[in-house]
Amino acid sequence: MQEKSNIIIALNWFGSHILGVLVGLLISFSFVTFMDNKVLYTVIGILAVFAYMAITGAGGWKLGQDDLNKVKFNRRSEDLFRGFKIGFIECIPLILLSIALILAKAEILPNFYVVYKLLNGHMLIIINIIDGTFKGISTAYLTQVSWGAIIGVSLLSFFPMIVSGVNYILGYKDIMIMDKLMYKKK
Repeated sequence: MQEKSNIIIALNWFGSHILGVLVGLLISFSFVTFMDNKVLYTVIGILAVFAYMAITGAGGWKLGQDDLNKVKFNRRSEDLFRGFKIGFIECIPLILLSIALILAKAEILPNFYVVYKLLNGHMLIIINIIDGTFKGISTAYLTQVSWGAIIGVSLLSFFPMIVSGVNYILGYKDIMIMDKLMYKKK
């Protein structure tokens, strides 16, 4: 059986990313009435990120588990960074979107910051905390957002790569976080 290429795997993972973004948006907008309570708002943001990680991390974990078996039977060489490499390919559209955001901040491209936030729905609340929306600053226009906040928000584009890479390593090492949380060691 022929092995899938890294690009095909990255496209599959990007499909999971889209699903994770939609779930993150759903969580973020479901609790919009709690925006006045700073602690609860932050907790909801973290919950959206954890939901995203649960949805998108499964592919990396499974690939790591499969590669562990292939390495044991000499069908593949060991590469613990394979998850990060595929995750980087998965992040290319997000990186391009972040470059476009930086160009929009420089007023080379039109303002699309609200759309950018929606396309990164799994991080919507985290982005709002970084850019000052949480403090009551109107951030519909990029001119009101600092360059530091834009760079910070743009760096979040690498989050899927980190999730994929870490989950690949966990799968390769045969570590299941859920088992560690649910069952105590005697």
